[in-house]
Amino acid sequence: LVTVIPPRTVDIADNVFDYDRPDGDKVFEIMNEALASNEKTGFVNTLSLLRPLYEQGDYVYYRTDHHWTTEGAYVTYTEIMKQLGKGDKIIEKSAFDIEYVNNFSGTTAARANFPFYKKDTIEIWHLPDDDEYEVIADGEVLDGFYNRDYIEKSDKYSLFLDGTHDTTIIRKKDGTERETLLIAKDSFANCLIPFLAREYDIVALNLATNTFLSAFATNYEADAVLIVFNTENLITTGHLGNLR
Repeated sequence: LVTVIPPRTVDIADNVFDYDRPDGDKVFEIMNEALASNEKTGFVNTLSLLRPLYEQGDYVYYRTDHHWTTEGAYVTYTEIMKQLGKGDKIIEKSAFDIEYVNNFSGTTAARANFPFYKKDTIEIWHLPDDDEYEVIADGEVLDGFYNRDYIEKSDKYSLFLDGTHDTTIIRKKDGTERETLLIAKDSFANCLIPFLAREYDIVALNLATNTFLSAFATNYEADAVLIVFNTENLITTGHLGNLR
């Protein structure tokens, strides 16, 4: 079991805010003490991982949206692979062909309703084998990892895996047998999963509706379990506490 709790933008962008914001650091301090020292679980401390990158100018979080960018997801993917004992299987950044989707204005900008801001760019990281994977969301076969219809819509982030579904299954089209990774998630995992799907068959469950992880892990014969649930949801919902 590996747990990833993506920080809020206000936690990552600590150096650009003038007011005290101690709660995010405290949450990660508690989680690090509880999880990092447990030999039976893995914990990726995304705050200490991503905040220094943001401070040096790396594009790891969007300006207008609450999600991490594909770059931020990739950096986190490398640490997850190490925690899962797959460090030698990490795909180098140089192997990807990056497509840029401009004029992205996300949820933060929509809520603020502020007319003057610099819009974001969504990056789609392609590999030559993109078409070799079958993606099934709530029983419907999708056209790969990315639903390009969303590129022309306001909700551009949903281009990753067609947004959040209750259950998303990813496997090789040729039937290659691989280890299965069960992911209990919120929307932060949507741009992360295509990286992990190069190594694992994926069963991704929406944590807002699926909390019986032990039963799902047994039913799908999962070899490993990953939790990806962002800090805002951790603080404001009880979903993570309802895991069984």
